[in-house]
Amino acid sequence: MQGDRTTGRGIETAFCSTTTPTPSADCDPTGGNDTVARATVLAAGTPISARICSGDVDFYRVDAGTSMASVVASFRHSMGDLDIQAVRADGSVISESNGTSDEERVSATGTFYVRVLGYSSAQNTYTIRR
Repeated sequence: MQGDRTTGRGIETAFCSTTTPTPSADCDPTGGNDTVARATVLAAGTPISARICSGDVDFYRVDAGTSMASVVASFRHSMGDLDIQAVRADGSVISESNGTSDEERVSATGTFYVRVLGYSSAQNTYTIRR
């Protein structure tokens, strides 16, 4: 089911898959951070530049303690729509951002993971930071 980009209805169903897609080798040559177990640590003040290809997802681990931490992914929406979700280790969604601008933002406390993915298999480069 595809979600309604205006209201956000149905977006969670569209994103919650029990399988991890396999990206092309030129997109993610090292296998990268495509699961929670292999998530890249996202430290405050240290932006990371990366790329999403068709079928690719990237995970970042955030250790926020008791404070609220915000994570922002910036990209050129006209080049491909990316969305992000804050998820728990089991994959359950805490919050999500699925707009149509050049930036997506999620916030949570404690240890959580940020999943970056392309809407409808979109591809794009992005910078993620907290």
